[in-house]
Amino acid sequence: MRIIDITVPVKPGMAVFPGTSAAEFKELRNLDKDGKEIWEFGMTTITGTHMEAPSHSIHGGTTIDRIDLLKCMGPCEVIDVAGKDGLISISEVQHLKTPRILFKTGNSGFIREDKFYDDFTAISLEAAETLVKNGVTLVGLDYYGIERRGSLEHPVHKAFFKAGVIVVVGLDLSEVAPGFYTLMALPLKLTGLDGSPCRAVLIAED
Repeated sequence: MRIIDITVPVKPGMAVFPGTSAAEFKELRNLDKDGKEIWEFGMTTITGTHMEAPSHSIHGGTTIDRIDLLKCMGPCEVIDVAGKDGLISISEVQHLKTPRILFKTGNSGFIREDKFYDDFTAISLEAAETLVKNGVTLVGLDYYGIERRGSLEHPVHKAFFKAGVIVVVGLDLSEVAPGFYTLMALPLKLTGLDGSPCRAVLIAED
């Protein structure tokens, strides 16, 4: 058995979605001076590798502390897709039936960089609706957004969230081969919030 960590490291200066605060670390106690080491950190609910709950885009939607954790762990498939004009299309997803799907795209080439890229590959509404129809319960992507920037109505988010599909973004799949794995991605139990950073790993049965 092999564990593959697909979590982006959280650190000051890391790439964050435009309009959100940068991650901050502050030392409160020093081991040499105080006999103990204590740090404070600040970040948004959508910093780094994170999970989004329905309340992120839907009024009255389920918050991150109330999502079904059974959807967050279990068999998954990593799919290598190119995307056309920056969007994952129906033709690339219509055959997918695994409960949890993680998309490895061209985004994996820059997911480790501290610069945010606006032209990341995202999921089209048609592809999202097809995944919902196919019974997929969790969708993950290798960058910090699931749909194109500027989509003010957030149709892709809503298509997933209304169907109870879990969304995980900011996955580092750069060194992951396409194939079948076991996924574990658990959010913090943040009461009433729209999302949470999470530690995501794949388990390979080698």
